[in-house]
Amino acid sequence: MIDFPESTHVHRRIPKEAFYKHLSITSELKEKFVSDVDRIYVEWSLTKENLHLDREADTKEILVLIVELKRQEFPIWMVLKFHLRPREQHGRMLL
Repeated sequence: MIDFPESTHVHRRIPKEAFYKHLSITSELKEKFVSDVDRIYVEWSLTKENLHLDREADTKEILVLIVELKRQEFPIWMVLKFHLRPREQHGRMLL
């Protein structure tokens, strides 16, 4: 795993509803998400300030999430709608 500076570590749990409420997903996928996803954490918050980057950069923040699943078969990438490849580590899906 990447070792980010300690100042970027937040380990803050976010409600599942906050994660999917702004996405256009079917009710079936929403129900599956609610039943199969256990917890979601913002594990690291990477900002220009805590990484000492150029303040003129367009990117304001990158959040690194940990999604803990109740069932390992859940297609979390269908909800994310990103071109990411989740990988499992210690029973967690790392995105």
